[in-house]
Amino acid sequence: MFLEATYAANALLDLYDLTKEQKYFDHAVGIAKTYQKLQAQDGSWPVKVILETAEPVNNARCLPADILMLANHLKVKYGVDGFEDMVEKGDKWMWDNTISEFKFDGQFEDVPIEDKVPYQNLTHCTAGDCMEYLMTKPVFEKSDLKTCIEIARWAEDQFTRWHSKVEKDADALSATEGVFSSPFVFEQYSWKNPVDASIAKVANNFMHIYHKTGDLLALAKAKALVDTLIKIQDPETGTMPTIPDSDTKYSPDDIWANCVYYSIGTLMRMADIYEN
Repeated sequence: MFLEATYAANALLDLYDLTKEQKYFDHAVGIAKTYQKLQAQDGSWPVKVILETAEPVNNARCLPADILMLANHLKVKYGVDGFEDMVEKGDKWMWDNTISEFKFDGQFEDVPIEDKVPYQNLTHCTAGDCMEYLMTKPVFEKSDLKTCIEIARWAEDQFTRWHSKVEKDADALSATEGVFSSPFVFEQYSWKNPVDASIAKVANNFMHIYHKTGDLLALAKAKALVDTLIKIQDPETGTMPTIPDSDTKYSPDDIWANCVYYSIGTLMRMADIYEN
């Protein structure tokens, strides 16, 4: 998965902040330069590549929000120049091919991507990444705010459920029957199950809107979703079940570490709002 290296780069920058060891910073910048080198002429990048050669495995193009945010982070916090053209081209490609058409197709490692026609496997995940990129740009464009609010509304409309009972025959976005801690958020059309990180992702959408607008309804929605994360957490171990099904007992192997990590970050962001 071509975007995964952005997570490594951000982790290396965190290590640099803590240790001040130059090697971590240099490695992070090196990752960004690799992205710059591999950017196509139209401003895009592939979804999946062969690890040893960086050759695309198919023609599917990734949503580049994480790459653009990495470049902006290097610019704003560390004063690293040289990625401006990469960001400009990637920004244009993302607007032309994704945001303007709300073509928020899923890009998951375990779901075929090239075989899916547009809009067949929509997900709030790519939509949320676009929104975060727009909200955190070095110069926030007021004209982007309307788009971000529409993205948040779309993710709520398509994937968020404020009720608890899911009836398989009555709910088009239900993969399984069950009683889930509510409210909850489905991950994607091709895997229609609530996921803790999905709940957190949509909560973050609303927190972004609150920070930019002061909209108390957006904050209330974010808090209601974050409350679900607290309700499903094991009070003794701190475990956050990946699928918040109250009828199921989970073993450690059934819990996705990346989702738990994202949920923890969301809890911390909500705590900052109420503590500050």
